[in-house]
Amino acid sequence: MPTEKYRLLPKSTEDLVELKSQWKKSKIEIEMDFKTGEFKGFYKKTAFSGKYDIQKVTSGFVKGFNYKVELAFLTKDGSENAKLDEFVEKLAKCERIFVTPDKLIDSQFVTAEFKSAEESDKLMFVLLK
Repeated sequence: MPTEKYRLLPKSTEDLVELKSQWKKSKIEIEMDFKTGEFKGFYKKTAFSGKYDIQKVTSGFVKGFNYKVELAFLTKDGSENAKLDEFVEKLAKCERIFVTPDKLIDSQFVTAEFKSAEESDKLMFVLLK
């Protein structure tokens, strides 16, 4: 899977029109390389980068891939912002990334859910095709 740019959505939706609207408004993006685990992005205008050690990759039951990950490193530009710190903390806590297309044939978007043990720490990123 090549490096692709995803954008953070504030809430999950299956409605393509709403999804596209949220995607256009999002100022938070991440570019992820699922082979090396390296990522970089912007939280609004603040840059961040890092790397996950990919420990295991398994296919989903019907579609998609589960990546079991552990954070190797994470850096961000020196900005004091509570929302940014909360976002970076969620990236740091991530233990699993589930990447899946919306449908197997003629997919219009791909989701990447970054999850930790706590449900409240989930981050939903979307790649529009």
